[in-house]
Amino acid sequence: MGAFLPPKEANLFKLIVKSYETKQYKKGLKAANTILKKFPDHGETLSMKGLTLNCMDHGVAPCRACRPWIFFINGALYFFKIMAVE
Repeated sequence: MGAFLPPKEANLFKLIVKSYETKQYKKGLKAANTILKKFPDHGETLSMKGLTLNCMDHGVAPCRACRPWIFFINGALYFFKIMAVE
């Protein structure tokens, strides 16, 4: 993980990845939301939430969930935050 999380949240992040790999999407989404309550700008969690929502066929929701963080450039996945001026 790029940004450090406390041990409790780090274990939850591992649970998100494991849930994604085993197609237990609701369980992973619940863990992601728990982390995002404390760390709303954690990029990896936002990205995993977007991937999970995408697998759950939630339409445009994954794009809104991780839009500032996740990009595909030449087939590679990158995530970073873009500071928008509104």
